Amino acid sequence: MSNSESTTDRRRVVPPARLVMLVLGIMYLVLAVIGFITVGFQEFGPERPERMLGVLGVSTLLSIVHTGLGAVLTVAALRGAATALAPVATVAFTALSAFGIVARVFGGTGDPLNLTWWNIALYLVSAVACGLVGALPRLASR
Repeated sequence: MSNSESTTDRRRVVPPARLVMLVLGIMYLVLAVIGFITVGFQEFGPERPERMLGVLGVSTLLSIVHTGLGAVLTVAALRGAATALAPVATVAFTALSAFGIVARVFGGTGDPLNLTWWNIALYLVSAVACGLVGALPRLASR
């Protein structure tokens, strides 16, 4: 195999970090679109608790958050900055999870994001995935 063939083969392989961030980014963009379809642009708080896909809480504000997260994750994955963004995304998803836990335990009906335990579980899984994306290259280099 020549050098040009070897270089071509390497370009086709998507690094796992980029793939994970791309999947998360697209998933959050899809959730944002479904959220906007579900509640529209009028409801910015918990006035009318809605459920997306039957279990996930949704509000216009949460759809805006999902749009921002999805866009940043997708752009980072496409630009090759997945590993660099991973710690920031880990903190963001952990913060969303912490807010959701506090809102569910102590907040009652005043949660402007209308989070459910399913939302919190999704954010925790996303935080772990981003944490692994950020940590694995450092652990592998040891």
